[in-house]
Amino acid sequence: MSTDVLQQLRKIKVFTIDTLGKLLRCSIRTSWRRLREWNAYTSYNHNAKYHALTSIPRFDSNGIWRHKGICFSKHGNLTQTIAHLVAESPEGISAQNLCSILGVTAKPLYAYFHSIKEIAPQRIGRALVFFSSNSDICSRQMERHTSRLRLDQLTMPRSTDAVLILVDRIKHPDDSIERCARRLRKQSATITPEAINALLAQYGIGKKTADFP
Repeated sequence: MSTDVLQQLRKIKVFTIDTLGKLLRCSIRTSWRRLREWNAYTSYNHNAKYHALTSIPRFDSNGIWRHKGICFSKHGNLTQTIAHLVAESPEGISAQNLCSILGVTAKPLYAYFHSIKEIAPQRIGRALVFFSSNSDICSRQMERHTSRLRLDQLTMPRSTDAVLILVDRIKHPDDSIERCARRLRKQSATITPEAINALLAQYGIGKKTADFP
């Protein structure tokens, strides 16, 4: 019976505890025990409603797997995943980039971010940046972050170029930075991909991500 159930769960990929209970024909309590025995993954969004067997997720380089808007992490729940991603980031990570990796929007999570003791949020310019709360890791991250900001300042576009870049991003939000640079170079030879990246980083502009359920 258990083998048949496992085959069905592999076929549907993700499932709820109610679905598992019906397949096993057992109580919810017993279903939870089976999940623990299988070391099944639990989604970090949708209120941890969904589960997946360990053989199902195909995690990306950040340890994230998304299936039909349902997100799983090999690092654990949302708190554990955020703590891991921040600790592993060489120079800290912005809220925007973190949410892009997780597949969520930042606004509903701002208060939640500040409750995670393993990270240290800091407002740098217009961006909310997360560093590790571990003092040694944080020191290395901030040093690298500061070095990158100095480099970005050297590549920041002129104010007239900045207007051209921002207007172009409004018109073509899904185009790559390289394509944007090639198009704008016809209007200003000083616009480079580096200048565009520096400007967008300063204003915290990027592609939109899916809403957090």
